[in-house]
Amino acid sequence: MQPSSWWRQSPFLRYPYSRDRIAPVLRRCRRSPHRRCATARRPSHRNRPLLEPESVGGFDDAGIAPTRHTDRRRDRAMQEANFQRDAGKVTFSGPSVEYTLPPGAQDRLSWMIQLAAVAAADPSLVGPGGRVSFLVVGARGDADLWTFDHVGEEPLRLPEGDTPTLHLLREPGRVFDTRAEVWLAPAQNYLPVRARLSNGSVSDGLEFVLREVSPSP
Repeated sequence: MQPSSWWRQSPFLRYPYSRDRIAPVLRRCRRSPHRRCATARRPSHRNRPLLEPESVGGFDDAGIAPTRHTDRRRDRAMQEANFQRDAGKVTFSGPSVEYTLPPGAQDRLSWMIQLAAVAAADPSLVGPGGRVSFLVVGARGDADLWTFDHVGEEPLRLPEGDTPTLHLLREPGRVFDTRAEVWLAPAQNYLPVRARLSNGSVSDGLEFVLREVSPSP
């Protein structure tokens, strides 16, 4: 786990991402525990979203500080993870399980922005031989340590042109655990310009690609 000083806040910007059948929007939250950090939406079926996760939170000494993470899916009850920072624990609306809340813990949306903040503060952590770790919590009672290792430097062709990136990888710790790949752009405050999540098969999952960077309203 990185010390709390190893992160840097980037400008307040709006970051639209896209994917086939999914169009998430990640947005930095301002210094308030009640402002939205990130949302992701999949196109609706009969005017109802198929998938609508959301992360709400603010900042603390360790960086992005989620307070509530929800996962709403069509025809299913909404699931919720609550980061009870005063009590130092994470609880859930469904499962009765709870976890100790360590500094720097993230949810399944906020981790991308936290990773960018850590990289901007100390680029060596995402360079060759570098490693970044923090707890990632899902809304359905799951919590795992995600450790990202440097894979290499890769140019990506994005809507704005060819972009130099750093490719990081989180290998799953067990069968059907989440495999996470992310490509950070040093020229854009180490913002993730591409991310891929899969469970059990690298050919199936979600992929996010940055469309543009614009000032936050």
